[in-house]
Amino acid sequence: MGKGHKQIRAIQQSMMAYPVNSFSPRGITKELPGIRTVPEIRYGDEYPNSYLDFYETPVRSSGPAPLFLYCHGGGFTWGDKAEGDPNAGENQSLAYFLPFLEAGFSVASVNYALAPDWQYPVPLRQLNQCVSFLARHAAEYGIDMNRIVFAGTSAGAQVTGQYLNVLTDPAYAAEMGLEPAVPASAAIAFVSSSGLLDCERFDGTGVPGFDEVLRACGLAYFETETLKGEDCVRQAGVIAHMTANFPPVFLSDGNTMTFTDQAIDMKAKADALGVPAELLLFPKEEAELLHGFELTQAPQALEAQRAAAAFVKKRIC
Repeated sequence: MGKGHKQIRAIQQSMMAYPVNSFSPRGITKELPGIRTVPEIRYGDEYPNSYLDFYETPVRSSGPAPLFLYCHGGGFTWGDKAEGDPNAGENQSLAYFLPFLEAGFSVASVNYALAPDWQYPVPLRQLNQCVSFLARHAAEYGIDMNRIVFAGTSAGAQVTGQYLNVLTDPAYAAEMGLEPAVPASAAIAFVSSSGLLDCERFDGTGVPGFDEVLRACGLAYFETETLKGEDCVRQAGVIAHMTANFPPVFLSDGNTMTFTDQAIDMKAKADALGVPAELLLFPKEEAELLHGFELTQAPQALEAQRAAAAFVKKRIC
């Protein structure tokens, strides 16, 4: 048993009233006013938590809607498709979806198996299964699987970002042992909210207590004794494996107790590769914004949500 397992078990027990991993629906789907919701869609049966909630865009169009596919955060060890990331303040993850729904996207909010019971790279495999399921059922849900925005918060951004590396780099897909469920051209954008983009810096927020928890999460997920220099941890890095085929990138992050430096580094990598990218940060003088602030109802969170929705909407016009 790795170093992080015991600590993560204790945190999970203190934070959750429902099973961490389950092959049955958890029954905690939430609805948005005026938005048609299809809850607890089972997209696979190989791993636990293989369920998604689907939100249909209220914007009428003559054809299938583009898809905003979102993975929640929670350090790979907790969190939920309907309740978001417990690290992210008020956990207003459903309000986070509204600007994208109003921009004409339908939303799939995805659950995945959690550590320490299930380790890397199980969530990546599940995301491929989820995409495959949605591609097979695209007509049923009225979605265009040739226009997908992959998005996530914190650890969820790592999962979707790594998946985009799989989609856009055949050599990397072969290394991961995955046959992509859709072509690279289907990915029209990546939205990272307080994203974990370099897993070797998982515990690098500069806040000792928080970093201790994040380190335990990382050790439990990767089943390693350290986060530095481990092959699997390096392999999971989104920034390190980006190529010029990566889709346009929208990045936001807070300014306190979070991964701001990683967002800055991904923007620099995208610029160097010629990948269109936008980075939104706010100065501490304006407001102290913690990890996952994008999921709250702070004015800066609403600005970040609107900016991200405007960025991705340009990709479907």
